[in-house]
Amino acid sequence: MGFKFSPAADIPSEIWMRILDWATTHDDGSTALSVSQVSKAFYALVQPYRFRTVKIVGWRSLRAFEGEFHSDRVAPGGRAIENLYIKIPPIHRDVYVPIVSAEDGDDDDLTYVDEETTDDGEGDTDEDGEPDDLASDEADGDGSSVSSTDSDYEYRLVDESEWDNGSEPIDQASLDAYLASAPRHGDGSFEDLARVPTRIAQAELQVYTAIRRILVSSSHSLRFILMSLATDNYISLTALFPVLPKLEIFLFSRFTLGKFRSFKPVIDKDQGVKPSPFPRLRRGLRFDQFDVDRYPDEASTLDLESSFYESSSAWEDGIHGRL
Repeated sequence: MGFKFSPAADIPSEIWMRILDWATTHDDGSTALSVSQVSKAFYALVQPYRFRTVKIVGWRSLRAFEGEFHSDRVAPGGRAIENLYIKIPPIHRDVYVPIVSAEDGDDDDLTYVDEETTDDGEGDTDEDGEPDDLASDEADGDGSSVSSTDSDYEYRLVDESEWDNGSEPIDQASLDAYLASAPRHGDGSFEDLARVPTRIAQAELQVYTAIRRILVSSSHSLRFILMSLATDNYISLTALFPVLPKLEIFLFSRFTLGKFRSFKPVIDKDQGVKPSPFPRLRRGLRFDQFDVDRYPDEASTLDLESSFYESSSAWEDGIHGRL
């Protein structure tokens, strides 16, 4: 498809726009990518449909995509995701680097390189069918770039010999002071999570924040969301999701290992139920292991099929309009 061709030379661009709109309506994203590689003219025509379907797997891919999505290379009108898939496996292996002794590697190089990140989904982003080549070396160091304090509290449920506790100063007093302030810190807001003085909390805050920015930018167009998160710190769904007036299908699962959780969220039961952020929702499935977020009835769990969230058929059925 590398031939030179100007779509305007034979067919008016208005007709091509109608064709592209139809071709990318029920598509996994590969159509827009392929068409954009035909010529510069086609590249310009396909921009409004480039991010119609986006699939993100792993925190590195999430950060890389969010940076590209909000860069000057994407016009505001092109930020119109309709079908969004996000899967974030646990990130604690990247946040807390295991100790490697001299016997485990080269005596002259004790630098640890984590080779077990395949389940993290690094490089597996398929936004518009496009391999994730956006992640820079700086993004790959994302986990270690978090600036925060650490504490023994996070290692009480794991073997301390497996983790590097000396990689940053320990501030047990700071964490104890935070925990003593509960239940004032159970509302699940971004401000609340930002105050948790642990590295895992600050890293997961970046994940939640990137998701929120993507959702806000496409709030006018999102129709289908399939999201699976594995986090140890809590953000309320009503804080994470903006009002999505066109959302019809919402499939959400959140799991936690419980090893690094800083506190058990406490929700004020006297709070009034907020209006639904998804006024047009017709199908909502939700499994949340935190199980504390009072969510509007429209997004209540209709069917607890845990395999459904991981099933590729759910994603394919959703983007092809079969759900």
